[in-house]
Amino acid sequence: MDRTRRNLCFAAALACLGARPARAAPQPPLRLGLMPVYDIRALLRRYEPLRGYLGRRLDHPVRLESAPDFPRYLRSILAGEFDIAVAAAHFARIAQLDAGWIPLAQFDPDHDTMLITRSDRKPAHIADLAGAELAVIDRLAITVMGALHYLGQQGLHADRDYKVVEYHNHDSILSSLMSGASAMAVTTSQGLRQVAGSQRERIAVYRRVSDIPAFVVMAAPATPNDLLERLRSALLDFPGQTEGRNFLAYNGYSGLHAADEKAMRRADPYLKDTRRMVAG
Repeated sequence: MDRTRRNLCFAAALACLGARPARAAPQPPLRLGLMPVYDIRALLRRYEPLRGYLGRRLDHPVRLESAPDFPRYLRSILAGEFDIAVAAAHFARIAQLDAGWIPLAQFDPDHDTMLITRSDRKPAHIADLAGAELAVIDRLAITVMGALHYLGQQGLHADRDYKVVEYHNHDSILSSLMSGASAMAVTTSQGLRQVAGSQRERIAVYRRVSDIPAFVVMAAPATPNDLLERLRSALLDFPGQTEGRNFLAYNGYSGLHAADEKAMRRADPYLKDTRRMVAG
C-alpha cells in the first residue's frame, strides 16, 4: 500500500471515529439550598424525599446544600450559590427584591410564633420573663422577630429586660428549656410536632403570638424558562404524591401553593431589621 493510500485510509478511519456520537458529559447537579433550622444530618434526612422526587421529575440530579447559620445562608442565596432554595419568607423576599430570585411555591399552613415553657414552670405573667433567658434558634428567624416584637409590646425589651440566647437547632432549644437554663423558648407548631411524645408532655404553650408566612421555594434568577415551568409544576404536584404527603406530614405541613406577590409582601415589615442584622 503506497503512502497516499495509507494516508487516505487513515483519514477515513479518523472520520469514522469522529462520526460516533460523543458520550454526554455528566450533568452538574442542581444545588438545592436549605434553611439551617436543624443539624445537617437531620436536614438532609428531612429533605431527601423532595430531592429524590425533583431529580426524577426533572430528569436531572439534585444535591442538597445548606450553610452554617442564617446570615451565611442568606448571603449564599444572594451570591447565587444555589439553583433552588427553600427560605423563610423574609429571606425569600430579600432575594426576590435584591437579586431577582423567582418565588415558585410556598408551604401551607403559615408558621405561627409560639412562646413555650416547661409545663411545671409555666409563669403566671409574661413579666416573669424579666431577668431570665429566652431560647431562640436565631435572631434572624422571622418567627423569633415576631416573638421579640410581641414581647416589646408587653414592655419587655431584649438584652435589657431579659437575655436572648441563640441555639443551633430546635433540639438544643428544647434541651435548654428542659434543663432550666431557659425560662421560655420560641418555636412554631411545625417545630413542636417534632418533639418526642414523652418530652412533649413536659412542654406547655404559653402563648401564640403571631402568624408568619411559611417557607418559600425559589429559583435562581438565571433559571431557563422551560426549567422554571417544569420546576414549578413539579413542586405543585408534589403534595399529590405518596412521598410528597409523607414529606409534608413529617415536616408539619399540609401542602404547597403557588407563591404570589400578595403573600410575598407580608414579609416586608421584617426586611429592614433583617438587612441590618445581616450587614452587621
